[in-house]
Amino acid sequence: MHKILCKKLLGIVVLGLLWCEVSLALPKCEGNNYKNWRNCSGTFTNEDGHKYTGSFDGNGKRFGYSEIKYSDGEYYLGYYENDMKHGMGIYKYTDGTIYSGEFKNNLFDGHGIVESSVKWNLVGEFKEDNLIRGTVKYDDGEIFTGTFCIHIHPAQRRFELFHYQGTWILSDGSVRNGTKDCKTRKFTPN
Repeated sequence: MHKILCKKLLGIVVLGLLWCEVSLALPKCEGNNYKNWRNCSGTFTNEDGHKYTGSFDGNGKRFGYSEIKYSDGEYYLGYYENDMKHGMGIYKYTDGTIYSGEFKNNLFDGHGIVESSVKWNLVGEFKEDNLIRGTVKYDDGEIFTGTFCIHIHPAQRRFELFHYQGTWILSDGSVRNGTKDCKTRKFTPN
């Protein structure tokens, strides 16, 4: 866990330095209508109360290192491309769950780490908001490594585990291979 926190801190520092470089290279946005901003850096709060700080390209789309503070308390710090979260970023949910990793077209896509506020953490590979494979460690000491069927519901701000197949190391040290259904908690050995 210490390595993960160090890597996350290093990522934040690098993102911050890159943002400073981009922000200093672009002029400050002028006027109050952010929809007319082009080739500049600025801060605005939209109609929904979301506060954005970052850069705008020649087409008025958000790009580069950015920060969004959502009106419900959620938070995004990372890169934008073509007005979408794209590249490395950190997303914090209101319940305290944090995703740190790669985004593509506003979706979790690539390597990512989820630090759940409810007794589990995972490291894995995501594709279009679905966890494909990785390792989950539970607070009780159990560890699972393998493939997953997990979907992130950004609109509902929750993760839903369906099932996974692979190796399960139980808190008593025993090892089992098979499939576990997350809804029923039923384990089927291979």
